[in-house]
Formats: sequence, C-alpha cells, structure tokens
Amino acid sequence: MKIWLPTLRTGTGTDVFTRRLTDGLNEQGIEAHISWFPLRYEFAPWLLRRVRPPPGTTIIHANSWHAIGFVRHGLPLVVTVHHGTSSTLNWRQRFYHRLLIRVYEKIGLNAASRIVVVSPSTEDWLLKAHTIPPHKILTILNGIDTTTFSPTAPPSSPPPFRLLFVGKPSYRKGADRLATIMKNLGADFELYCATGHHRLAHPPPGSVDVGWLEDDAALADLYRSAHALLAPSRLEGFGLAVVEASACGLPVVAADAPGLRDTVHHHETGYLVPGDDIEAYVQAIRALARDEALRTRMGENGRRWVCSRFTRQAMIHRHIDLYRKLSA
Repeated sequence: MKIWLPTLRTGTGTDVFTRRLTDGLNEQGIEAHISWFPLRYEFAPWLLRRVRPPPGTTIIHANSWHAIGFVRHGLPLVVTVHHGTSSTLNWRQRFYHRLLIRVYEKIGLNAASRIVVVSPSTEDWLLKAHTIPPHKILTILNGIDTTTFSPTAPPSSPPPFRLLFVGKPSYRKGADRLATIMKNLGADFELYCATGHHRLAHPPPGSVDVGWLEDDAALADLYRSAHALLAPSRLEGFGLAVVEASACGLPVVAADAPGLRDTVHHHETGYLVPGDDIEAYVQAIRALARDEALRTRMGENGRRWVCSRFTRQAMIHRHIDLYRKLSA
C-alpha cells in the first residue's frame, strides 16, 4: 500500500493530525506521503483536481473541507471529518461555512469510499448535518504518543498559579474569553499561550505567548510547566490539547462544548463549565489552585483515561486496518 495525504496547511490541529498519522504509518512499514498546499485553496479546492497523486498511490486520504479536490477515478478516497460547524460561531463564520464549506464538504463526503470521524460528537454532528449512510462512517479516536506526553514532578504550588492555553487564538477556541477570565482571577494567576504562528488579538495583561514550538517534546515540556489547562472553546471536534495535557498529568478546565465532553470527565479529570459563564471558570480554577491533592488526583485520572483510550498506537492500527480493507 501507498497512502497519499494531500492537505492544506492551516496551522491548526488538522496539520498535527496529518503529520502524526503519516509518521506513524511510515514507522509501521506503510508508505505514506504528505503533499502540503497553501491555505488559499480552501476557497477553491476544485483547482487541486489537476494535481497528480505520487506514483504507486493506492489510497488517498484527505480532510473533509478540501476532499473535493482529491477525488481520483479508480482510487479509494478516505475523508476525515475533524469537527462540525455550530450556531455558536459568529455570523461571518456561519455565512462562510454555509456558503462555501458545507457545499464543498458535501461533495467530498458523497465521493468518499469511507468517512472517518475523530469523536462521537463529530459523528453526531455529521449524521445531523448531512445525509450520510451510517455504515459509511467509522469513528477512529485521535491518539497521542503517551511516552512523549507524560508527567513529571508537578510545578511548585506557590503563586503565581500557571494556566496554559493551547490552540489557534480564534473565536471558536474561545480566545476572546481569556482576558476576562484572567482579569477576574487577579494577580496570583498567570496565563501562558501556545498559539503557533498566530497571536492573541487582545492578550490578557501579563500573559506570555510562547509562539511556535518546534516539536512535540517542546510542547510536552510546556504542559509539564503548568498547573492546569484552560480550554474555553465553543466547539471542538476532539479536544487534542485536552488529551495531551491530561497525558502530562494536568487537570483541565474546559467549556461544556461538543468534542470537549468526549475528552474531559467532569469532576474526575477536570471541570466542564457553561461556556459563557466566566465566574464558573474562575471558581473552577480557584478550586484547583487551593487544593494540590485535587490537582494530583485529577491529573492521575486523566493520565489513566488517555492511556486506556487515546493512544497513538491504537489510532495508527485502526487506520491501517481500514486501508487494508479498502485495498482488498
């Protein structure tokens, strides 16, 4: 088998997924090749139909928003849906998704040999949003390397209490909620942000943006330097940062939103709070700050939960099984 993974470089978790899947396949002796394309093709992905797959390609694996550009006669097409859209997005995003993305996605999904979703929440959204036969859909949970993302001794508890935000600083990720949360918490709390090549439009006073991290090891070190992860997203397909943080032994304070409900056990691995309830975030964070034993218990629970359900090995092998069935 030879798997071709053509994808648009978005600077988001879809890039991370594609890179980790490709690396894992190659480590297992399955030849896999990524072709990166500029994000501008998101507006007109059909222009990519002229791109030829690498010689010997047996299966094409694309992400749902641009799969329309990689339908090739005679080659099975696997399409991954990373997240849906939601009424919680702002009106510009809803208009853009309805006018363009939903149309492109529908064509790609209809052409797919098999559709992979990364979480139960994403599957629920897909079945409601599109007329897709359920037998065509396969849930393969995202997985992480639990050796790289692993705990060490927790940081000291005296102030300041360090929170961590990981992700694109977008409205969907709830980045606009960060400043108010930090203002209400006060001086004994600090926020570190790993936003990749992006920057917060209105960073909270005293926050630190660490920018782009070169590899997973550096990201894992950042998780281990914090006391808790703050994930105020309005919508997630999976909640990759939550799983990485939990694997490193961090408790999580997250919005009670699709995707995050699949990766946070309320009162066990962290807290799920009503998305716009700023005071609920503040109270949950303060509870963690004053109770080291609670943080330790939640961190240990989170680590066990990830190792039992969200491993990279399981994700890779489930994809290989799928490719083999399609090849046969």
